[in-house]
Amino acid sequence: MKDVIGIIDIKMGNLYSLEKLFRYLNKKYLISSNPMILRKCNKLILPGVGDFRSAMSKLKKNKLSKFIKEEVKNGKPILGICLGMQLLGKKSFESGETLGLNLNDLVFKPWKNKKNVIDHHIGFNQVKFPKNSILSKNIPENSDFYFIHGYYAKIDKELSCYGFSNYKNKFVSLYEKKNIFGVQFHPEKSQKSGITLINNFLSYAC
Repeated sequence: MKDVIGIIDIKMGNLYSLEKLFRYLNKKYLISSNPMILRKCNKLILPGVGDFRSAMSKLKKNKLSKFIKEEVKNGKPILGICLGMQLLGKKSFESGETLGLNLNDLVFKPWKNKKNVIDHHIGFNQVKFPKNSILSKNIPENSDFYFIHGYYAKIDKELSCYGFSNYKNKFVSLYEKKNIFGVQFHPEKSQKSGITLINNFLSYAC
């Protein structure tokens, strides 16, 4: 299906804000957990809120894990949002060490406070985009985006692929390499800058 965005439904997180944004942009989209249906779409979005291990279990159960890897290998663009970005990574330590889709080398660990309790990063924060970023087109430098997460990825080797933010320490808030994109924040809740970012992804051509 030409120009139809496939939103991968893992039954974790309210998709209302994302649906509302696509209706506002007048873009065609469908929401499904069926690989046969999603395969017909020309771009994919993997959203999610909640536990990494549970999400990976759902991806494997619905054969979405294999599907995503195959589609990405074949060049189809994908955008992971919040937990979706983490799922694209190498692994997370949420609810125990769990392997992700391994589409990049990001490893996610928790922020913890003095009482050893997970400390969530919540609210608007600036994002420093990488050079030659596709997602940042027409977005002012250091624009704010809405975050809510307790796990983060440290800076690794591929500096040219990362966007950064600061909360307790510098962490990866955006990833883009070839047809693989990920944002730790919620563009659908980030007002004008978030709308522009989504449009940039939708306009991307391999």
